[in-house]
Amino acid sequence: MVCPYCGSMHKTHLPEVCQHCNGPLDPESREQTRNDLGPWFVQNVARPFAPGMRYEILLRQVSEGKLRPTQVVRGPTTGQFWTVARKVPGLSHHFGLCHACQAPASPEDEACLACGVSFRVSLDRDRLGLGGDGAQASAFVDAAKVRPAPHQPASQSEDAAPDSPVPTEDLGSRTSTQLRRELLAARRRQNALHWLVGILVLGVLALLVLQELKSPAAVSSELPPPPVAPPAPNPSKLMPTTPPASAPKSFEASIGASGTTPQDLPSAPDSAAPAQDGQLSLDDALRLYQRAVDTTRSPQTRQAELGGLEVELVSLVASASPERKAQWQTLENLVRQAITDLQAELRLAPEASRATFPSSP
Repeated sequence: MVCPYCGSMHKTHLPEVCQHCNGPLDPESREQTRNDLGPWFVQNVARPFAPGMRYEILLRQVSEGKLRPTQVVRGPTTGQFWTVARKVPGLSHHFGLCHACQAPASPEDEACLACGVSFRVSLDRDRLGLGGDGAQASAFVDAAKVRPAPHQPASQSEDAAPDSPVPTEDLGSRTSTQLRRELLAARRRQNALHWLVGILVLGVLALLVLQELKSPAAVSSELPPPPVAPPAPNPSKLMPTTPPASAPKSFEASIGASGTTPQDLPSAPDSAAPAQDGQLSLDDALRLYQRAVDTTRSPQTRQAELGGLEVELVSLVASASPERKAQWQTLENLVRQAITDLQAELRLAPEASRATFPSSP
């Protein structure tokens, strides 16, 4: 046995209520269901084989809140193609929207006040709206004047019979006009969307260009103020250029400030003695340091000389005697400090460089 509502199979006999669709199967219920059948369908995943309904039943579901604008519906006005309820002709204005241009509308409107499209719907439940069965030639009535059918059993159909058929030519022109209006409304919406996307793209490009233009100024303005570092030792104070023999004495004074005793410092003749095994003497290293920290020379040249002197001092400190090791380490620290200051001068702007090195030109 087959359920007349959902088509499910029952082995022996039809029960009073279908186990699949919960539809009552007694003769009175089937007759009532037959009276409510029509060409309108609402998509229902739980009941995919549910029969169609009349237009009045569809409006009753809208008024009861069972049918929402986002649900999928098909009927005579959609050519039996599934369509979102808010875009179904003859039904969308009951949700407050025109199906063609989506302008505000009310259930009492006969046509859209914005685009003029008609809201009239055929009440002939035997017409599917496919065109070939003459559905489009049936009479049209004002959908706003149709009231939802009362939720009571009906013994016979209350559908309004067509009084006089509309001529086919008039109907064809009306349908083509409605299609043109819908096409124009769709094009307007598409053009508006294209303009919006174009404006967004141009805005993003303008923002990127503006960020690229502002990036150098932003980086320079966001640079933290240069750290106030203790001034680097003046090479002229460590070793005067006029009498070369006095350079070790000034260097001994700077070393004495770091905690080295005078007994550990070499005497002038010893430091001025020629280097052994091809190594730099203390006087030669001091002269190279003074030349490397001269601010009148190119920073790149000074950086190369300081780097070479630092490499040389590493081996000299490692091979120096214990009494001379402290002096070489002090000179090595001075060279490293000069390298750090020179690197900061190369990184910063000229104003920051002059602020960090007041003695530079």
